[in-house]
Amino acid sequence: NDIEIFLTSIRQKNANQIGKYEMLYSGLLVGEHHFRNSNLSKLSMTV
Repeated sequence: NDIEIFLTSIRQKNANQIGKYEMLYSGLLVGEHHFRNSNLSKLSMTV
């Protein structure tokens, strides 16, 4: 598939940049997840 080959070439060119963003994004998601869990546990304690 020409489109897949095209996308793959773009991914390879941008792999380093994308990797940085993915690490940042996953870090934010994990941070948000922990933040929500800690807030939920605090709320459940006070109730």
